[in-house]
Amino acid sequence: MSISDQSATSRQFAASSGAFSPNWIRYWKVGYSAIFAVAVLFGGLQVLRVLKVIRLPSPHIGAPVIYGVVVGLLVVGVGFAARIFWRSRRKYLITVNSDGLAIDRRRGDVYPLVDAQLGLWLDNGVALHLRCGRRDFVLGGRDRRIAPTTRLDAPPVWVVDAWLAESGFDELLLLGGRSAARGPAPGEPTRCLLFPNPLLIQEMRPFALVKKHRLTQSLSQPQLFIDVDNDTIQVIDPKTNAPNARASASQVTATPATYQLSAGHAFPSAQNVASDAAGQYFSTTPAMSVCVPGMQPLTIGCRNFEGLKRRFSWSANAPVTNEPPAYTVSAADWLTLTENLGLAPYLEDTST
Repeated sequence: MSISDQSATSRQFAASSGAFSPNWIRYWKVGYSAIFAVAVLFGGLQVLRVLKVIRLPSPHIGAPVIYGVVVGLLVVGVGFAARIFWRSRRKYLITVNSDGLAIDRRRGDVYPLVDAQLGLWLDNGVALHLRCGRRDFVLGGRDRRIAPTTRLDAPPVWVVDAWLAESGFDELLLLGGRSAARGPAPGEPTRCLLFPNPLLIQEMRPFALVKKHRLTQSLSQPQLFIDVDNDTIQVIDPKTNAPNARASASQVTATPATYQLSAGHAFPSAQNVASDAAGQYFSTTPAMSVCVPGMQPLTIGCRNFEGLKRRFSWSANAPVTNEPPAYTVSAADWLTLTENLGLAPYLEDTST
């Protein structure tokens, strides 16, 4: 959201805060590694004690300690959820002028736009990576689309510090003289990036560890490009930049569907009912099957959430499938595909 000018050479934007920030992800990884190391150390000591390699007294853990740990975890969980909710409601006041970008919650820091790099904001759009000394700030452009000529110099990210809608993001770049980072120009194709669908892991066997590892390592690597304009649709191999198929828009068809996780337990317990319900909710995905002449149909989905609410769904009675789509796209690319393939009238978007 843009706010009225402070002067002829500066403008303010109210950016929405992300529920998580890149720093939180770093802290989470450090904390997870520490917990894993402690668990491995404790397990190793117990194995050595059982094998009588070392002598350790058996610890006595009383009921008060157990109850205290449970209460402590509950308090931490509630506090963490409250922190996320509070953060997601906050705003960043961003001022853009000839010197760069200033942020109200980081007083004294000025982030030069001339050194900023554009990258992907996975699941949403693009992200502008800014740096002031040793401090970083990642500003997302929600639903911001890219062209085949758009330079993406920064690595893709899952979370951002704050974000602007597409119009505000483009206005900020224009004020900062970043015309090279613009979106598709009139008449220029829009590039959609197809990534592996993480839900494919649900189809793998429990001990298919190599396949699961390979999938998780490739989640931020596009497998295909789809370039879309008013007249043609082209599927491109990102590794060679060679077209796999090309057809006029009238020759390409798309069929909507909704992916749902198949039921898991024949005789579920109360715990299984809760876990199955959560799995069903977070796995349910609007999808489409795109048929381009000259290649096998492409199944594409979009799992975009606003907090705990699914952003996209089909308004029509789309058929339900238990086979997850092979690819997933960002919200920006999902809107591009639905608009150009004639499915926009059937799409429900909770953000509008």
